[in-house]
Amino acid sequence: YKAMKKRVFMKLIQKRILEEAAALHAITTAEANHIRQLGLRNRIAVIPNGIEIKEFQNLPHKTEFDNRYPELSGKQVILFLGRIHPKKGLDLLAKAFGRIARKHVDVRLVIAGPDQDRYQTTVKAMFAAEGVIGKTVFTGMLTGWDKLAALARADLFVLPSYSEGFSIAVLEALTCRLPVLITHQFYFPEVAEADAGIVLEPDIAQLVEALDKLLNDYDMRCKMGENGHRLILEKFTWDK
Repeated sequence: YKAMKKRVFMKLIQKRILEEAAALHAITTAEANHIRQLGLRNRIAVIPNGIEIKEFQNLPHKTEFDNRYPELSGKQVILFLGRIHPKKGLDLLAKAFGRIARKHVDVRLVIAGPDQDRYQTTVKAMFAAEGVIGKTVFTGMLTGWDKLAALARADLFVLPSYSEGFSIAVLEALTCRLPVLITHQFYFPEVAEADAGIVLEPDIAQLVEALDKLLNDYDMRCKMGENGHRLILEKFTWDK
């Protein structure tokens, strides 16, 4: 997005500023490698984003979110938590969910996040074209207790982004013991290494397969959820 403007700004202004820095902070090893590809030779500290674990120790009961959205009661819930933006892969999710919802009649999708540049209108049209707009709940941006209620209610978390830095939403989902479906563009290999979810390409067929696999296997979801929670405690609290 706006790649040409960014290249011009980098060449004329930003690179000189970065070269004068005593150190640069990257949040993933991949980001550090990208910094090197820009020709920068500064010292780099790789420090990931983290979680304040005490904020997730007393989650709402699962029924709280159902009380607000009764159409979710008794259903398996897939949660998308993030900006409604083209880079988040909602076009992929619409087509994948269209196929999944025809196979799993008890599944619902919650899309929680702020609308950016009125993209939500386009997204709703995508889900309508797939015949699943009635099985999709758009909540708008959720914060605080409401966000925790959504995380506590969900059965699994999905964010099939084309491009990411290091998503706080994924850390939050892992903390809440949700198995996560993310793309390799997150540069978060620890998810696969810890068996805390499924990491895939931004591809419809792969997304359908992964969703189907987790929706069919409650024990796998529980195991991945526990693995993800343990991963956060071991590596991604702010204390760590």
